[in-house]
Amino acid sequence: MNELKTNIEKYFTNDLSTYAFSNYPRDIKKDYYFELRDKISRDLIHIDGILSVYSMGNVGAPGISDLDFLIVVENDFSNKKLLEDYFSNLTDLDKYIAFVHYPFIAFEDNINNVLKILPLSNLNYEQGKKYDFSSEISENENITILSELSFLFYPNLFINILLMKNIDFRQSIQLLNAFRFPLEFILKYNEIKCFKQYIEKLDKIKASWKTLDKEELKKEIIILLKEALFVCYILIDEINKKIECIESKNIDLPSFNVIILNNYNHIKSLTYTVNIYYKYNRLVKFLPLNFIKPYTMLSENNSNIIFEYNTINMKINRNSEFMNRNKLYSDYSNNLTKNNLEDFVPYPFFFKNKKTSILKKVFYKIIKRLYK
Repeated sequence: MNELKTNIEKYFTNDLSTYAFSNYPRDIKKDYYFELRDKISRDLIHIDGILSVYSMGNVGAPGISDLDFLIVVENDFSNKKLLEDYFSNLTDLDKYIAFVHYPFIAFEDNINNVLKILPLSNLNYEQGKKYDFSSEISENENITILSELSFLFYPNLFINILLMKNIDFRQSIQLLNAFRFPLEFILKYNEIKCFKQYIEKLDKIKASWKTLDKEELKKEIIILLKEALFVCYILIDEINKKIECIESKNIDLPSFNVIILNNYNHIKSLTYTVNIYYKYNRLVKFLPLNFIKPYTMLSENNSNIIFEYNTINMKINRNSEFMNRNKLYSDYSNNLTKNNLEDFVPYPFFFKNKKTSILKKVFYKIIKRLYK
């Protein structure tokens, strides 16, 4: 792993003058978060069709933290415009705190499956009807959620920030904080030193950002972004181990965007991700072969995955448990689409991509040849 760290240092500089920094966190009292949370909850419950309001998480770092909401709506909810207008008309300060994204949506008829569909935690009742969100989530399903997060975000989320060199102070710390979710799940089963060290360093920055001058905070964020990138690859290893033994039935899968490799290794993956970005101005993600198994959040007609056709049997396994998850995603996305609520999902899990262009297909053929 020392070689991986060396390559990360090689590709991503510590020279602060090469980065553009913006959106320094605001100094906001914790009590104001709670006042605003209560006000928004009271307001939302008066919108026709909203049955319940829950908040999520805790205000661990006032000025950096945001307020997240989950709203339970009727199956034929039709007041999207009122909901959009409400958040659009908040004051600048209130938007900063509570409008990083729209509330999550849950449909009343599917309330028992909400936590299987959306990776939410620390739900707190605020207004309206009370619901029991508890549902048994198997270890395989949890591993599936982690693999989905890897498909969608890791490690390229951090690679993108470091390559673009545009560092949004607040957003970067929020993204670094969100990364603790998959790490804490793995820590339930394995004591992994670098995971714990990462979380400790993150918590230290969250607790001390007000006392650091801007130059020191810039330095600490760059260091932590690179550490998060390193930890991403260790996380991929841990997920790969856990999904290695999943049993399943055969199903054909499609191609492009994430590249699934039989001869995967971290060093080559990082090297080609960076080189392809500089040559083609595109970010490409490489993941190990086992990540195909819990592939559920993208439709069978989606064009987001590419495989080494010469070395991998394309009859890839997926068991009935994962097929059930796929149906949950499908039903949820259909409800969102029917009610014109696609904008209220801050994750691209649920919607089919348009057919891949010929140019894009040619581009990914080039990438496949590069990865030898």
